[in-house]
Amino acid sequence: MRRIPAAFLLTTILACSACTSGSDEPDEEAREFVIPEDLCNLTVDPDLVSPLLPPGEELRADPELIEYPDGSLGTTARCVVHVDDSPALTLDAIPSWPSGVAAGVGPYLDHRRVGHSVAEGEVLSESPREVVVWDDYAAIHVTCAASPALDNTGMNLAITLDWAEGEDHRDALAEAIGPLMDEFLARQAPGTCETA
Repeated sequence: MRRIPAAFLLTTILACSACTSGSDEPDEEAREFVIPEDLCNLTVDPDLVSPLLPPGEELRADPELIEYPDGSLGTTARCVVHVDDSPALTLDAIPSWPSGVAAGVGPYLDHRRVGHSVAEGEVLSESPREVVVWDDYAAIHVTCAASPALDNTGMNLAITLDWAEGEDHRDALAEAIGPLMDEFLARQAPGTCETA
């Protein structure tokens, strides 16, 4: 029986482990598109959005979140970011109100029928700024301290990574969901959802 020298075996193992680092982060070098600072009519930090997108040649958002003439955004909104004509990231927003969607991530998930439950996710924070993440999905509910214009009790926002099913992107989703919600709230008309 022929023996393989230990030095050769160790070198081979190290070389192979370098090939598969285990990172679920997309390879930015394989990207030919630039992430804009305005995506879905939201000002975004490209560094926060970058880990949420796959490699590819072309990026487009369709449809953009609805922007009114005064510059505010609608409270119910959906934007799909495509990479090379395939859905890559979906932003979905809807308010909570007394006669409609109850407050919290759980009622939002039930209303949208997304196939996730709070029990299956990782709860990062609770009310008044509830954040729950899954491997390829994140949702946030922010309680409105006041909503004189629309009687909203809160706002919900979710990110779906359409390209990353089965991959763990919880850390990147957890970092991005709060700033995206803050920007979405900042773009609401006065009286829509004033936070404490």
